[in-house]
Amino acid sequence: MKQTFSRRSFLSNTVLATTSIAFISIPSGVSALVTPESPFEGYNKYAEYKTDLRTSFSFGKEVIVNGIIYDSTGKTPVPNAKIEVWHLSPESTKYKHRGKILTDSERHYQFISNWPNRALGMQYRIYFKVSKNGSVYITELLFNNTRAHISSKHWETQNVLGDKKLFPKMNTGLYTSESNFNLSLNINQNI
Repeated sequence: MKQTFSRRSFLSNTVLATTSIAFISIPSGVSALVTPESPFEGYNKYAEYKTDLRTSFSFGKEVIVNGIIYDSTGKTPVPNAKIEVWHLSPESTKYKHRGKILTDSERHYQFISNWPNRALGMQYRIYFKVSKNGSVYITELLFNNTRAHISSKHWETQNVLGDKKLFPKMNTGLYTSESNFNLSLNINQNI
């Protein structure tokens, strides 16, 4: 008996195969997709609230990031602002290091994480999404082994903070580096 396939079955299987091949050929797979909630790779709106993003407690290098979220004047700290952070996991191309933090009673935030990986030719970076009452600001903290940096876009939108609060400071140790990174949240900075 000769086995035959319908045209509909053939077309359906062809579409599935073509879609699978196209999806697999995306450079970093599904995690490379940029969502409407963030212009940066790796954002996950379902991240947990936590201040310790470390996934392993090995003797690898760690980074502590802290700061204050200010209002659009750059003078008044914002209470209960939500900070979402994420970065490439060490020695990986996946974003498994992520979490959400609320500013505390002193309008301060802090988290600790394993030292991130970096894309080829790029600096180490941690992404931030800050929000409160519908206002949203998304940016990144760039750093190397000794200094922290900001992007030109960050400077343009955050210069209300003034030089002392705007530019991140970094203290480096043998296994732990600490960076102070302040941000302002402006109602006009919605996505």
